Amino acid sequence: MLRRYNKDDIEAIIKLEESLLNTSLGYNILQDRLDDDNFLIYVYEDMGICGYISSYFDGQTLEILNFCIKENYQRKGIGSILLQEIINKTKEKGLQNVILEVRSSNEKAINFYNKNGFKIINVRRAYYKNEDAYVMEKRI
Repeated sequence: MLRRYNKDDIEAIIKLEESLLNTSLGYNILQDRLDDDNFLIYVYEDMGICGYISSYFDGQTLEILNFCIKENYQRKGIGSILLQEIINKTKEKGLQNVILEVRSSNEKAINFYNKNGFKIINVRRAYYKNEDAYVMEKRI
């Protein structure tokens, strides 16, 4: 089931982020953004939260902040559902492009984004401590 997150989801989101991304937006940010319409944060549930996407929309550009799917739920279409939901929610509000950063070594994610119409537009050297990040964009 796809839905917008709520305060009861925050701890599970943090655990998911930390287990898959080794980092988290953190409790305070997730708590403070609950009622902020510019932050689109969605979870996908199947016996608990198995996927999550957070993003910020400025009226033209949607920036994906964190995006993760539990390993045993990957390649089942959940990522595409989450991504399409935030794109659809912002299209009607003037969305022109979607941007994100991804680890240069994360081939699985890069392939996913390529399949969903994203292109590498820049490289941020040592963005993740000792690893570069690709900046990827999808034009709407």
